[in-house]
Amino acid sequence: MWLLLLIFGGGLTVIFSQCVNAGDKPDVRGEEYAGSKKCMKCHEDVYRSYLLTAHYHSLQRATGSNVHGSFEHGHDSVTFDNGNAGLVMNKRISGMYQTAYKKAREYRSERFDMVFGGNKAESYVYWNGTKPYELPISYYKSLHGWANSPGYDTRLPYFERQVTQRCFECHASYVKQPAIANTMQNRDAGFDTTTMIYGIDCERCHGPAANHVNFHLANPGEKVAHYITTYKLLNRKQRLDDCAVCHGGNKDELQTSAFDFKPSDDLARFKVPRFLPKRLSAADKCRFNRLNAIKFVNLQ
Repeated sequence: MWLLLLIFGGGLTVIFSQCVNAGDKPDVRGEEYAGSKKCMKCHEDVYRSYLLTAHYHSLQRATGSNVHGSFEHGHDSVTFDNGNAGLVMNKRISGMYQTAYKKAREYRSERFDMVFGGNKAESYVYWNGTKPYELPISYYKSLHGWANSPGYDTRLPYFERQVTQRCFECHASYVKQPAIANTMQNRDAGFDTTTMIYGIDCERCHGPAANHVNFHLANPGEKVAHYITTYKLLNRKQRLDDCAVCHGGNKDELQTSAFDFKPSDDLARFKVPRFLPKRLSAADKCRFNRLNAIKFVNLQ
């Protein structure tokens, strides 16, 4: 009797273990990625600290807790065209919306689907099928209120600014987009929303971690990090490149997706080469002439 229970019980344990493991969804980026939640098993304090960072909050699904602008009457609207048009923030059963009016008539309403940023300001995005577009009004913490999204016209609400892959490359950890023509900055194609990894996760800065996780779970006594990139192992240029993927300005065009960049890669290889000299601004020319004058004096 006990033998049967042991065998039967052991079988259930194996089956249950297999079910638990089977329930772990593979990372959409591939088998070499573990997913940031697995980092918490060994780095709980670091992971909880990471949840408070701007990187983690760089892109989120819009909810009542991360859209900080007021929806109360008197603080929920922005006027356009000297008061002849306006946009009102409102809540419905299906979500939060930005609703545009002209001459007191509603003519367009789009939902808050995603929140970009949050450290100093929040911009919002709605989905039209598989294509994302920026909403015309953002929230600015310094103003404690709503105002036009950066670069938007003040005459009428504008809903047609499409969010490109380059935007996601610095606010998300991954999203799949079908291969199409055109440049990285101006891709006119939809995204597979089921592949979205919101925010900048651990593996965007430390590289794929599946081998690292598997090794250290099998060798819990090993305290030296294996199969993972740590910043102390990178030289100065590699550290700068790792950050400059998103914090080096957006004037350079990439010839392959920034999602493919991994720590220790050479960022210059991702950029479209420049064959013409860069045009200098008036300030740059002034600085250039001043430096040349100093060199000339030092040579005398």
